Amino acid sequence: MAYREELKDFQARHLLKRAARNPAGRWTTAGLPVLLVAFESLLNGFFFAKGADLGLIGGIGTAMGISLVNVVLSFAIGLFPMRWINHRNYVIKVVGLIVSVSAIMALVALHGFAAHYRDATAVVGDDHAFQRALETLRSSPLGLIDLNSFYLFGLGLVLAGTAIWKGYAFNDPYPRYGASYRRAADAREIYSDEHASLFDDLEEIKEKTISELDDGMRGGDQGETPAIRMRLRRWGRTEGRA
Repeated sequence: MAYREELKDFQARHLLKRAARNPAGRWTTAGLPVLLVAFESLLNGFFFAKGADLGLIGGIGTAMGISLVNVVLSFAIGLFPMRWINHRNYVIKVVGLIVSVSAIMALVALHGFAAHYRDATAVVGDDHAFQRALETLRSSPLGLIDLNSFYLFGLGLVLAGTAIWKGYAFNDPYPRYGASYRRAADAREIYSDEHASLFDDLEEIKEKTISELDDGMRGGDQGETPAIRMRLRRWGRTEGRA
């Protein structure tokens, strides 16, 4: 009852008349970022292998760190600030928009750095690649040497977009509505289960009572029922008085 009233109050305050969107397999969907990290790390590992001291293994290690930041940050952008844009409060809308745009710009910068870092490892090796990547990123953001570095940049943005979309679709678009709706739905399901259980118990009690009554009706001397014996005793008293 309390959760149902909470849901009604939430819907009234935020002018929500629709049912909350509760995507199926939410926790299965949460495993997609893990697959994206593995996929991006493997592909990017081949790009970073050139110039890495440890070859393909070193390239995959570098790519895994970048991929992990990319996917986790992208999923979080879709799950939190992008959904705040749907809020009725204009302050929260603006904050969500600012945070979302800032985070997406940070993602673009991350992938730009990754592309320049890939070029730098091929030119100066791992030891000086970080500093050179920062310098070339500031001086010439689009001045990549190798075409594969452009592929690296584009692939990272595509996977980032996928993770953002999955994060956004992980819950109802309106902030906190999905959680409130699920609490009410879970409470209703618990009540229905308890209600059904009580009716099953009542049915069992009814069947047991009927069985006992039936056994009582069949009992008595010479198959007489208690009601018949009572009538016979009353008939006997009446005859005696006569």
